[in-house]
Amino acid sequence: MQVHKNWQATFYKNMEVTEFISIVTTAPTADNSQPWRFFCTGDQLNATYHSRSMSPSPFTSCSHGTIIASGALHHTMEAVTSKSVHCRLLPLDNKNTPWSLEIPLNVISSISHKIDFSDITGRHTNRHRFQPIPNDLLVNLEKCSSPNAIILRERSIIKELSDCLRLCSEARFNDKELHEWLFSSLRWTDQEAACGTGLDISTLNLPPGGRSLMHFLSPWIRMRFLNRFGFYKIMATADTQLFSVAPAIIAFCGKKKLSDVWDAGKQIQKTWIALNQQGIAVHPYYAITDIFTRLHQGKLTPRWEASIKKAEKKLTDLLSLRSDEQLHMLLRIGMPTVTPTLSRRLPAQAFLE
Repeated sequence: MQVHKNWQATFYKNMEVTEFISIVTTAPTADNSQPWRFFCTGDQLNATYHSRSMSPSPFTSCSHGTIIASGALHHTMEAVTSKSVHCRLLPLDNKNTPWSLEIPLNVISSISHKIDFSDITGRHTNRHRFQPIPNDLLVNLEKCSSPNAIILRERSIIKELSDCLRLCSEARFNDKELHEWLFSSLRWTDQEAACGTGLDISTLNLPPGGRSLMHFLSPWIRMRFLNRFGFYKIMATADTQLFSVAPAIIAFCGKKKLSDVWDAGKQIQKTWIALNQQGIAVHPYYAITDIFTRLHQGKLTPRWEASIKKAEKKLTDLLSLRSDEQLHMLLRIGMPTVTPTLSRRLPAQAFLE
């Protein structure tokens, strides 16, 4: 395709485009990595995958987590424009750009500045303790549930899910690649957080002394040494404690095809925004799906394979998943007790090519 010669003039004349990018890139991504780029081709604005991490990432262009986030971006673009956004899903052997989203520039420039998009930009993660959800809200939520978005309230089921999550968290704290990715994503100071990517340490629900402990554990060599004494069990228990007492959990399940994973990302973002609009707090959990994916990719340490396979069988039975289905994401939900610190985002110009 021929690139529009006056694309810079188009962007800076029509400020709606940069505003549009600022809004849609509030969509959730793995550890706030925001792996997008936007560019103009002809009279279209295009969005594609673009890794901006300086460290090796376990989430590549074709990873399940990346496709989930890409579907969330797709839904956000459609929510802002109130129109269908053309999506191209390419074969996964196209490692650089397995997908693209396209929308006419004139659609964006026609968006009124008077429209309030705070429901989209206000979507956020809350990692603190939750209170029970009022019955009337729960009833409305359950009416909107579907086979692909299961609302779970039974304590016995949440406990079994929590046991599975804790085991997967233990495996995660024993994985060098995941450890180094997590700690490379953390932003320890306000100045570091101002860069607009990664996890601001202030957004985490850490106990007194937790920040110092996390900083001490940053080098993998220390974590590996402490794991000899079972320290990973302590970390995993702390990581799943709030999940085990959650008022409710939403399990997003579905088929494993690329298009189905993409649609799951759209559904998760739509649900997340709707929950926050109703004052319901949301905390996503991806460890189970992440570890199961690594199991099937042969990336798990052999000592974990047998126990993770048992956990996968247990979860499959618990959620009544068929052989061609999987868990895409878990959301812990409830009424907030604390107003969380919001993750920052890159400025629109950082996404423009």
